[in-house]
Amino acid sequence: MLNTTAVLLFCTFTLQLIVVYAGVLPEETALRGKKIPACSDGSNPLLGAVEGIVSCKSGCPEGFFCEYLSAEKRPENGICCADLEILTKLYGDSEESTRNKQVVTPSLTPM
Repeated sequence: MLNTTAVLLFCTFTLQLIVVYAGVLPEETALRGKKIPACSDGSNPLLGAVEGIVSCKSGCPEGFFCEYLSAEKRPENGICCADLEILTKLYGDSEESTRNKQVVTPSLTPM
C-alpha cells in the first residue's frame, strides 16, 4: 500500500514542474511591460517572434503597409500594419475558406 504522504508529495512536485514548464514564451517576456502601439484602425501591428514589434526599417511584408507614429516619417519609427484588402486577396476570406473545406472522417472499418 502506498504512503499517502508520499503520493501527496509526488503530486505536489509534479504540479510545480507543470507550472514552471507552462511559463511565458521568450517573445512574451521581451514585450512584457512595453506599450504596443495601435494602428490607425485600432488593430495591433505585426509582431515578430524575434524582433517583437516589426518596424518599417527592414520593409513590411506583402499585405502590410508602413504606418508612421511620428511626423518625422523615419522607417525605424514606423510600424507594419495589416492591409486587410490585400491579405484577403492573397489568402482568401478566412470565414469563406473555413466553410468550403471538406471534412474527412476516418473510417472505423479495418482494411
